[in-house]
Amino acid sequence: MRKPKPATGWRRPLELFNKGLMFALKPMQVVGNFVFLSLAYFLGVGISSVLYRLGPGKKKAAAPEASTYWRELPPAPTDKESWLRPF
Repeated sequence: MRKPKPATGWRRPLELFNKGLMFALKPMQVVGNFVFLSLAYFLGVGISSVLYRLGPGKKKAAAPEASTYWRELPPAPTDKESWLRPF
């Protein structure tokens, strides 16, 4: 079943009206999306971070035996060939 087409006399004015709406509403759509996504981000991330900070998980105690997560790494090879070899 096909969509009914407007009468021939109305087709051109309706096309112009549609193009005008697309031209006028496209910037509003961009601004609306920006505002909506900004609000969603700041409310979602902001509220969840505040609730996390106020909740029981705000600070985790460090393990008593480990004062740092730093590990000593072996020294890098110093010969020229090992630095120039890609893999």
